[in-house]
Amino acid sequence: MDFQDGSLVVWDNLGESKAYKLIQYHIHAPSEHTIDGKNYDVEIHMVHKSYSDNTLASVGVFFDSAAGGSDPNPFISALDLARARNSTRYRIPQINLMSLVKELNFNK
Repeated sequence: MDFQDGSLVVWDNLGESKAYKLIQYHIHAPSEHTIDGKNYDVEIHMVHKSYSDNTLASVGVFFDSAAGGSDPNPFISALDLARARNSTRYRIPQINLMSLVKELNFNK
């Protein structure tokens, strides 16, 4: 999905920063990557392009419905993971990525 707004700023170990514009995101279900050999239910990649050159920066976020608690998660439910797993190419409904990112807890 292409994206219209959003930025990422990255600082290197010398304290110099580089700004990137969010250009698109895509979703893998199950996750494309693993952590300690474990796949997660969903992995979102948010792809950014540098304002100053053609370099890219990608941010990945994992979702685990089992570890997310017993309350239904509207985001994961909307993805219809059972249907996605049984299809070679599945189109998900439109998602408000900014509202999702605002709800993420990066302190866990």
